[in-house]
Amino acid sequence: MSKSTQREDHLKALYALGQSPEADSGWVSTNRMAAHLGVKPPSVTAMIQVLSELGWVDHRPYRGARLTEAGQKLALSLVRKHRLWETFLV
Repeated sequence: MSKSTQREDHLKALYALGQSPEADSGWVSTNRMAAHLGVKPPSVTAMIQVLSELGWVDHRPYRGARLTEAGQKLALSLVRKHRLWETFLV
């Protein structure tokens, strides 16, 4: 899996989990993301740090992560594109 695919997967997961009622103002724990993605929490933390450096995610230790405005726009764009592909392929 390429790095860009991993980034997209993490952004989409953060978007989806941040929209759920359990999310505290969009904050999602790394453990919850790891369970959602089926990976170990340290790999989620590493990717969150990368996404944070790119300006797409706010990360707070022991609180989790949430999308920035730029990250929100990018994640929404990814979700829309994937939905179009799914519709086209069906």
